[in-house]
Amino acid sequence: MAKKFEISRYHEIAEYIEKGSKGKLDEAEIEYLEVLVKMNTMRRRYGINETIAFFTKKPHNISLYRAKQMFEESINLFYSDEVLDKKAARNLKAEQFEQAAQLALEAAQSVKDLDIYRALLWDSYKARQLDQPDPIEIPKELYERPIKIYTLDPKQAKLPEINRHDLAAEIDDLDESEFNKKRWKQEAMIEDIDFTEMIHDQTNED
Repeated sequence: MAKKFEISRYHEIAEYIEKGSKGKLDEAEIEYLEVLVKMNTMRRRYGINETIAFFTKKPHNISLYRAKQMFEESINLFYSDEVLDKKAARNLKAEQFEQAAQLALEAAQSVKDLDIYRALLWDSYKARQLDQPDPIEIPKELYERPIKIYTLDPKQAKLPEINRHDLAAEIDDLDESEFNKKRWKQEAMIEDIDFTEMIHDQTNED
C-alpha cells in the first residue's frame, strides 16, 4: 500500500475542491484524500508526532518522509492561508499550543514547569486573538448609501402646501429688480419657466 502514496495527489484534490467538486476523483485520489482527512482528524486528538507515526505503520506503511509531507498537505488543505481562512489558521496554531500545554502540565514537576504551561496557554490565547478587543460593529445604515428623493411637490414630502398667490405677492413687495422677481417666481413654480430665455441668459453670463 505504501507505493500508492509515493506520488502526491494534493494538487488534483485541491483543484477538485476549488472547482466545487465538479468532475470525479479516481480511486487513487479518493484513497489519498481519505488519508489526509484522517490525518487532520487524528491531529486534533493525538497531536502531530503520534499522527505521523501512526501512518508509518501497518496498514498504511507510508515512509516517514512522505508521511510528514502528507501531514503538511492535510494542513494546507484544511487550513488555507487565504484571507477568508485566517481564522482557521489561527485556530490550528492555538490547538498546537494547547496540546503542548497539556503535555507540559502532565510532565510538570516544578513551579518552573508550570510557568511553561501558563506561557503556552497564553500563546494559545493570543493565537485566537482573545487578547485583542472585539472589533467595533458599525451600524449598517451608517455606511449604506442613503436613498434620496427630490420633489417640488410639498405633499410628497409631507409638508404643508404653499399658497402661491401669497408667495407671489410677497415677492412683488420685495425691493428687487423685475428680473430677479421673475426668476424667483419661476423657481417657486408660480410662473412657467421660460427655458429659451434661461439658456439665453446663461449664454450671456458665459
